[in-house]
Amino acid sequence: MAKGPEIPKTDSAEIEILIERLKHNKLEQRDVELIERLLRTVLVLVNLLQRKNMSIKRVHSARRLDNVECRESFR
Repeated sequence: MAKGPEIPKTDSAEIEILIERLKHNKLEQRDVELIERLLRTVLVLVNLLQRKNMSIKRVHSARRLDNVECRESFR
């Protein structure tokens, strides 16, 4: 089975520290890198959710089609 995109790792303490530096307008280069990782994580999660939704929609469509075919066979 193919692996999906790798989700960048970070921890909540690191994010809280970043938020404080953002509030005080004291960003460092490592903050820029962390923001980039966080935004890439958001993009990966959005992509995964979109694919999941598409799969769910296909299942629902197939079930509706099966129900219609089943009803028509009993007529």
